[in-house]
Amino acid sequence: MNDKALNAEDVASLLHIGRNAVYALAKSGDLPSYRMGRKLLFFLEDVEHYRLCQRSGSSQSGATEPKKAGVTQTMKLPGIISSSLAALPARHLGAPPLDPQSSRGFDEPFLLAGQGLALDLLVNRLDQEGGRTERVALESYAALVALYEGSVDGALIHLYDQRTNSYNVPYVQRLAPGLPIVVMRTISRYQGFAVAAGNPRGISSWGALLRPGVRLANRPIGCGARVLLDEKLLALEAHLPSLEGYKHSFPTGLAAAQAVASGRADVAVVDESLVAQVDGVEFVPLQREWLDVAVSKSNRNRPWVRALRTVLTDKAFAREYARVTHGSAEQFGSIVYEC
Repeated sequence: MNDKALNAEDVASLLHIGRNAVYALAKSGDLPSYRMGRKLLFFLEDVEHYRLCQRSGSSQSGATEPKKAGVTQTMKLPGIISSSLAALPARHLGAPPLDPQSSRGFDEPFLLAGQGLALDLLVNRLDQEGGRTERVALESYAALVALYEGSVDGALIHLYDQRTNSYNVPYVQRLAPGLPIVVMRTISRYQGFAVAAGNPRGISSWGALLRPGVRLANRPIGCGARVLLDEKLLALEAHLPSLEGYKHSFPTGLAAAQAVASGRADVAVVDESLVAQVDGVEFVPLQREWLDVAVSKSNRNRPWVRALRTVLTDKAFAREYARVTHGSAEQFGSIVYEC
């Protein structure tokens, strides 16, 4: 085995993907990884194996598991809830939940869970307020569960509820009962389909996914796009096993869109910003969604709630955030729920 250790930036460069996509691959178990202290590392052999499998479209199940003395490996734990523990920084693994009654200085890290560019922009801007924010790479559902568990301080979420035709608040009420939370709005944007240029299959509605022969590049359970898809399919009373590709998920929206671009799939559910990053695909808008930040109102989080409110009332930042994420900042910073 080639024992050269790579960090996430090295892997992102080799695979031509973003660093968040690398963390998502590690979290899902599709790309074996291990921890050396607080660093997440990879073996070159595993990265090459993953790249070859992507080219051939085969499974990652044959990837070599790294085994080194004195190294704690990242384990693929079962279930959405346990995934929140698996993705936490090393110093939090096995630690008790954060004490909501304790206080702390602003210089102590604020753990914000979520995914993608929208999270990166928010974290970077929060750090400019003088504190220190740590990203925790989790899909929306798992991020909210981690907030309820006390494993993180905040969660950036976009979860659609079919029954109320609304976003995020129904999930906060169901998944975090009894927890004092404030939910602040960032942007609205469109979710829809990534399809091949010219949309040769004419896929322009949720019902079109049920046509024979339509191949779906699905997303992981718990991410906002997957929740939206499942809610829409439930409303259509769809027979899920009949959807080609439904049981296989791509780790990121970018990977799913690239599968469409390469002809391995006909359609993927993604947000508009991802389609702009991939040649050979176009976007079919279907659903307006909201990205919100949910933060527990604990004593220890008071400085960070104030910092978030400062950031989310910065009009210049709102305009830049909306531009980069292909969204609208019309309600940027508004409080949509508080208990």
